[in-house]
Amino acid sequence: MLGLMENQYREDAPMPQLTVENWPDLGRDIHINKVVNGIVVLVGCKHFVFTDIETMLDELRKYLCNPRKTEKEYMERYKTQE
Repeated sequence: MLGLMENQYREDAPMPQLTVENWPDLGRDIHINKVVNGIVVLVGCKHFVFTDIETMLDELRKYLCNPRKTEKEYMERYKTQE
């Protein structure tokens, strides 16, 4: 479905045209706030800070293409840093 199925994430893949009819599970609510020295992204209850837009967009694309896989990777990667 739209290249959004698990294991179909590619960094060079264009984002598909989303409509009400084909809206996939995009995971948790996402809020993006510009601050003085970067960008704070709130995904669910977790805050992520980025210093450049390209990195933020890459990570958001990865998340939107496969929210559950990305959450699992982040939880494993950062579980000892909380």
